[in-house]
Parts: sequence; structure tokens; C-alpha cells
Amino acid sequence: MKIGYNRNFWNELDLTQQYNTSDYTQWACLRPMAPDMMPIIKQSKVDSRVFYHTGHGHLGWTLSPATAKKLTNAVLNAHF
Repeated sequence: MKIGYNRNFWNELDLTQQYNTSDYTQWACLRPMAPDMMPIIKQSKVDSRVFYHTGHGHLGWTLSPATAKKLTNAVLNAHF
């Protein structure tokens, strides 16, 4: 099966004419990570009820659910 496409699609698509971006500000999202690239998962030294779960870097959306589950199990089973 051959799927065709319009070769002029990108030439005809002029987003600068369709959208006014003068009111937008560029920004970058910080993605904190440790020097060894391992997430930081630990209990606070100040308040024992607080646990840190950070430092996943650019893989935060994919790795944080798994480490959150491990942290939850550790907290509920008093492994800290």
C-alpha cells in the first residue's frame, strides 16, 4: 500500500502567519540530577516524615513512577 503526501505541505504551512507569538516568553525546564545520574531518594534529616524523591534528570517522567513505588513500599514497611 502506497501512502502519498503533499510535497508542498511544509511550504504552504506558514505558522508565523497563523499564530502571534510576540506575547510568549522562551523558557527552559530545569531537570535536576546527581553527578552519578542516580535519583536521590532519602529521608529528610530535619523532619523524619519528609522523604525526598528527586534527581531523575531528563528521564523523570519515565523513572519517577517506579522509584515512587519503591519509596512508598519502603516507607509503609518502615525500611527507613
